[in-house]
Amino acid sequence: MTYNVRQLKMDYNLPSAEFISTFIQEENIDIICLQEIPETYETQDLKKLFATMPYCVLTDVKDGNLQLAILSKYPLNYVKTISFDERPNSGLVANVTLGRDTLKLFNYHLQTTGWNHLNSDNGKSTTLNAFDIMSDNMIYRGLQAEKAYREIQDSTYPVIVCGDFNTPIVSYTYQTIKGKLRDAFSEAGRGYSYSYINFRKLFRIDHVFYDDKTLRATAYNIGEIDYSDHAPILVDFKFLKQM
Repeated sequence: MTYNVRQLKMDYNLPSAEFISTFIQEENIDIICLQEIPETYETQDLKKLFATMPYCVLTDVKDGNLQLAILSKYPLNYVKTISFDERPNSGLVANVTLGRDTLKLFNYHLQTTGWNHLNSDNGKSTTLNAFDIMSDNMIYRGLQAEKAYREIQDSTYPVIVCGDFNTPIVSYTYQTIKGKLRDAFSEAGRGYSYSYINFRKLFRIDHVFYDDKTLRATAYNIGEIDYSDHAPILVDFKFLKQM
């Protein structure tokens, strides 16, 4: 599962952590990638909250920034934080050991779009400024995507790449990170899908990519919960062959 949890707050700043924990237990999730974890959270806090996940890693750069987390029922090792020079976004990488097999898992949170600036009622100048911000952010995301792609290419293990990319499929960022990987929705999803709850659920900006030489996505679902401004993405995988 990948999920931007919006600092573990629902609308009106109501806490969502316990609700998300219950959802994860009910869905019997094996591996979780979370974005926008508050800086105050430590690994022991997340292990206590998500009791079915004995393994947990966080990004190692704080400085007032939101964190990324990976939680798993399987051992995690060779953990790495990927920092971006353009903005305080980041990526979190970990090897996941499943018996004799190893996968490299990438969890990314890229630069925001700036869409929310368009909700301002301050007039035309504010709207134009918002479009300028969105244009700048698109450039930042492109630079982050290029670094993310280089990290993915360096992997000697089969990869799963997921997270909040803040971009739809018709974008340079999406195409750059995806490369030759498969999009789990394209392979296992059905009909129409979204991941951002606002704007009438028109946008799929959270993605899951994978290496199809070793894995196959067999199911793709959206968690119908409203504990964040994003919806969680749940993907089932099967191994095609022994690695």
